[in-house]
Amino acid sequence: MVQAGTMRALVLFLLAVTACSKPPALLTEARQVELLRTLQREVARSVEAEKSAVLAVTDEESERYAKESREAAAQVERARVELRALISGDELAKLDAFDAAWAKVAQIDATLLPLAVANTNLKAAKLSEGKAAKILQLLVGALTAAQAKSTDPVRLRALSEASVAALWIQTLHAPHIAAPEPEVMASLEARIAALEAQVDRVLAAKPPLSPEADAAWKDYQEVTKKILALSRANTNVISFSMSVHEKHDASLACDAALTELASAIHRRHWPTR
Repeated sequence: MVQAGTMRALVLFLLAVTACSKPPALLTEARQVELLRTLQREVARSVEAEKSAVLAVTDEESERYAKESREAAAQVERARVELRALISGDELAKLDAFDAAWAKVAQIDATLLPLAVANTNLKAAKLSEGKAAKILQLLVGALTAAQAKSTDPVRLRALSEASVAALWIQTLHAPHIAAPEPEVMASLEARIAALEAQVDRVLAAKPPLSPEADAAWKDYQEVTKKILALSRANTNVISFSMSVHEKHDASLACDAALTELASAIHRRHWPTR
């Protein structure tokens, strides 16, 4: 009985020693896998939130998604730094490749996310559809009222031409807001300027046609100026283009690098036999 008890104690002792020698390595392997999964998850979350920020239709949504994208990116930074301290050899080279791809993503986001939350094109569109349209209605109404008071065919024609010119300006807001190229915007601005000059000539006639039309026209010119300035910033158009082109390619490079890193870690811990 003593021998059996001694043997049992020895086996238990050896098992305990063996168990105590394995956890550090096993824990390191488990942490490596956990960090790798964190990288994969948070890179995907950062990219998805960035896309949502670009496509959001309100400042609040854009800012919320941009914040989420940055928070996920911060998680990526923490995970990759910790993982670097736990790996070596081929895995380290693969992590270097990911770091390079991730640096490109971070560089793009530094420009893209502020553009996405600026929403200048959306602001321009809302200003055109809202305030500008209301002022235009007042302007056309004042010009129509002036027509009703006149019997001079030359004056009637001029008032009608001024109304049409103002309406044409309103129709040119939208293509200017949507235009991606500065050259297209410049061409539209030249057409708007010519139409504005036409209205100016009519309203400058003597005697004055309508104080109400003069005031409405001044307000309409001011709001059109704001619309064109917001549209010129083009933040929604630029951020969308960056998201579907530069960011798309950089994100694919990140995914590919993480796939290579995952394979390297897998080969070390579970080599093919």
